[in-house]
Amino acid sequence: MTYSNNSEITANHANMIESHSYTRKAKVAFAYPKLYLGGAEARVMWGITALKDEYDVSLITCSDVNLEKLNQFYGTSLKPTDFTVLRPRMLFLLWKYPRAVALRASLYQKFCRSVAHKFDVLISAHNLCDFGAPAIHFIIDFSWNGQIRQSYDADLAGTKCISPLDTLLHKGCSWVAGKVSKASGRNLFGGEDLIIANSRWTARQMSDNYGVNLTVIYPPVTSSFPAVPWEQKEMGFVCIGRIDRAKRIERMVDILAGVRKKGHDIHLHIVGNIGEDSYGNSVSSLCKEHSKWIIPEGQLFGEKKQKLLAAHRFGIHGRQGEPFGISVAEMIKAGCITFVPQTGGAAEIVNHPLLSYEGTDDAIGKIDAVLRDSSLQNELRNHLANESRRFSTHSFQEQLKKLIRAFLERRSATKV
Repeated sequence: MTYSNNSEITANHANMIESHSYTRKAKVAFAYPKLYLGGAEARVMWGITALKDEYDVSLITCSDVNLEKLNQFYGTSLKPTDFTVLRPRMLFLLWKYPRAVALRASLYQKFCRSVAHKFDVLISAHNLCDFGAPAIHFIIDFSWNGQIRQSYDADLAGTKCISPLDTLLHKGCSWVAGKVSKASGRNLFGGEDLIIANSRWTARQMSDNYGVNLTVIYPPVTSSFPAVPWEQKEMGFVCIGRIDRAKRIERMVDILAGVRKKGHDIHLHIVGNIGEDSYGNSVSSLCKEHSKWIIPEGQLFGEKKQKLLAAHRFGIHGRQGEPFGISVAEMIKAGCITFVPQTGGAAEIVNHPLLSYEGTDDAIGKIDAVLRDSSLQNELRNHLANESRRFSTHSFQEQLKKLIRAFLERRSATKV
């Protein structure tokens, strides 16, 4: 940091500066390629909220920032004056075309490197980013590592229809990407960077594949849910999240259809935008086929989503290999007894063998057993209430502040 008297001191000594001394705020940049309304973006919104008063905060992104909608979705109250947005100049169509992912990533990281020198702290809130300088990186998924991703998504291979033209364009974009932006040559696992996992499961994947030990910081999860007595909650299930093949909506439908065959009069609310792509159309068909007990809610925000979750007794999640599963944490905070696949970070959230399943039949058996036993439901509710305390916006913000201070102290020490 630079001070008015030109002396260099560490962050630990900052509080000792007399009130008449002028201190420049450290400049912190969050990098996130494109802000959707999903789970991972909560880290950006609550991260800026945590740091905006103490630091000069910027956001590096390629997307428009609809602050009103983002605040509503994530429960934040950020203002445009709280941070600065930096956007690279990219062709509009480049972000619309799915086969240009490699070229988009290449141009995005090139832009990040071009502005990296302006900041004291660089934070990639979307996996690893080659800034060309030491940084903090949050691992949110393994979209960047095909081998790890395929280890739990192998059954999805070949499910998308790709035309020969798309294949050719994809190869062309990848070739251009290699020409446009070269890697900086830095080893992100060399010890200068801080890499953070969103769950112990994610940390294990990184340890097994890269030999690195990561700190775990759980994502921020809002806890603003109405208190509804158990007796007044509906005998139904809720699932939340992005509607795509990896979320396995059809598996959850199969599971609950099996539970209904065992005599349980349950229903399912699907919360998420059902698109008009091939998978979205298949989900729409499922909803019509089972219209007596499946209710497609579309995308819900704020109070509407909170009321729906709080009004139901149960939740279900179908994504195996989910690195964390912020929707699962939301459901248990709302008081839903939630069932999740055994593989992935979601099982770490519920942390109970009866609530994590391996396959459809196992899920049907476990849900049936829970639904038949009211005393077991009370036990699981108490268990999940205790577990949910690990996930909060307050905890995330406090841990992030400590992380920033540690990073600044480390950088200051290396300059002495």
